[in-house]
Amino acid sequence: MDIRFVILFIMMIVLIGWVIFCGVQFVRSGRQIIVDANLKTRVKCEKCQMEYEVSKEELSRSGMSKSQSVTKTELHHGILVRRRRYLYYAKKFRCPHCGKRRYAQILNLEELQAMTSPAALRTGLRWLVIMCIGGFIILILFGIPMNLAERRHENRVEEMRQQRVEELLEEFNK
Repeated sequence: MDIRFVILFIMMIVLIGWVIFCGVQFVRSGRQIIVDANLKTRVKCEKCQMEYEVSKEELSRSGMSKSQSVTKTELHHGILVRRRRYLYYAKKFRCPHCGKRRYAQILNLEELQAMTSPAALRTGLRWLVIMCIGGFIILILFGIPMNLAERRHENRVEEMRQQRVEELLEEFNK
């Protein structure tokens, strides 16, 4: 197998790993934004209809959720912006009344969204820039050995071509 294919395969694995790493870090940063928000989250149990507060840590944990939303595109400072508005959003929480993990509708979701959206956009942009810069660095670092391998391959091809020309000249001169 040619070394160029090996370099290309390793570069592909490293780039995919880098993109996955940046995505995971973005999700972790998003959860931290929710934890850092100074907002009490009120939820309503769908089974017993009891309203209670949940901790920010419990809200930021991934888990089962169900939602119903509508997207609306509007003109904002000369730019078309598409925003999602949730009509209904529920996650599984442990209800203090039922004592079981049940779906509970988040009542103050719009407040939570309004409070965390600017920070989430900044974090998303930051990780996108980091991902692009890291990707370019990876491409440059793998481009150096790829270029050397390409030159070596071209030299071998030229040597083989020169040998073949010499063989043909010898056969012709006989």
